[in-house]
Amino acid sequence: MRKTSVVDTVFNSLECGIDVSSRMEPHVYIAFAWKKYQKTGARTNNLNGAIFERILSCCLKSNGIGVVYEQARLLHIPGVSFDFVAFEEGLRPVVISAKTSLRERWKQAELEGRLLKQVYHRASCYLVTLNKKERENISRKITEQQAIGIDGVVAADRAEFTDLIRKLGQLKYESAIDYRTVNP
Repeated sequence: MRKTSVVDTVFNSLECGIDVSSRMEPHVYIAFAWKKYQKTGARTNNLNGAIFERILSCCLKSNGIGVVYEQARLLHIPGVSFDFVAFEEGLRPVVISAKTSLRERWKQAELEGRLLKQVYHRASCYLVTLNKKERENISRKITEQQAIGIDGVVAADRAEFTDLIRKLGQLKYESAIDYRTVNP
């Protein structure tokens, strides 16, 4: 029997899983679930990130975003665990990096995106955050080509996140054919 982690306990106490996510617009669900989490008082930086990822996972699954691999390592990219990876037809990786705040963390996502695109040239990398002000700064860097490893950045609790989810939801996905492609 699997031991229940702190993340499992906290997330389950929120009572906002896939069944709740499927009844709301994606950005509304994120804002709702994050607000419920903030009220628990159980926050630490690590827990914040893990809960945010769990909330995003529910949102992706309830909106039909293919077979999503979480904390996935991809072939030929050693030492990098991507938060979320789905494969569009033709095994084109679509990566979502989740960051509750960006500060200097966006640089990690940008570097990982560059590494990914060196191996998988047609890959897409999106950065999802909860901080609108920081999102605007990174968006400017993308426009000025100072963050070429990131294709887009969105605030998860804004309508732009729903737009991204709808865009990704229109793609056709497949599972990783070769077990070596993804090592979750």
